[in-house]
Amino acid sequence: MTQPAEFLTPVQLVEKLTAAGIKVSEYTVRKWARTHRLSAVRIPPVTGRIFFRTSDVEKFLEPVDPPTKTGVA
Repeated sequence: MTQPAEFLTPVQLVEKLTAAGIKVSEYTVRKWARTHRLSAVRIPPVTGRIFFRTSDVEKFLEPVDPPTKTGVA
């Protein structure tokens, strides 16, 4: 079964994260989906197969600016 290009399976997501220097397991990305740390969809909803939108993954991989110190003399 193939999925649309805008979605990644958990295995594909692990490969993408590993390529970006983030070593995680398939269990970890499934846990992130379960705990809503990373958005996931079920297609079709009944099967329980989860997929990650590539746009959500790209946002997840964006660097976060560190907080700036304001009001410090």
